[in-house]
Amino acid sequence: MWRSFTNPHVLVYLDVGYEAARQRRSIHWGPQRLETQAAALAHARAHADLYLETDGLGVDEVVETVLEFLRKRGITPE
Repeated sequence: MWRSFTNPHVLVYLDVGYEAARQRRSIHWGPQRLETQAAALAHARAHADLYLETDGLGVDEVVETVLEFLRKRGITPE
């Protein structure tokens, strides 16, 4: 799916578990929907340059982790 829309130079896959997603915001769907989405994105996850499990991380930690990864790859985000 991700390749049909674009062919990115770098693919970052941010993952979250159901309980962490519920703690972050009000969701009105169950864990099955998250599992379905994960299955649909399995190819992207397998080919991601950076896979990041975000359950225990805050927004700033996620941003800094991704930016540091990009810097190490010689990519300067705009």
